[in-house]
Amino acid sequence: MPPDLSHTIVFTTSGLKRLRKRIDDLEIEKDELRQDQKSLRRYICIVLQCDVECCSAFQCNAVRCNVLQLQFVVAVSQIEKDDLRKSQQSRRLKVAALVHLHGVAL
Repeated sequence: MPPDLSHTIVFTTSGLKRLRKRIDDLEIEKDELRQDQKSLRRYICIVLQCDVECCSAFQCNAVRCNVLQLQFVVAVSQIEKDDLRKSQQSRRLKVAALVHLHGVAL
């Protein structure tokens, strides 16, 4: 033994065995954590890829929905215009019938 033990650490044999066992356990835990991290990275990549696909599908559906809404608005306005024309035409026919019936010109 060196005469000066101020720069050394002294362990009992059982304490050294426990320290080595703890170091081995920590190395195993570290390897498991690395494997978990790799798995999570793969999972995140898969989720992000699915998210991009879902977003693009959602955007396509939104565009289709907007087109359908626009077609509906155009169809409704066309129906309203047709109804307006029919009501104007029916009024003209009624006026023409009244003029013909009564012989009065407007």
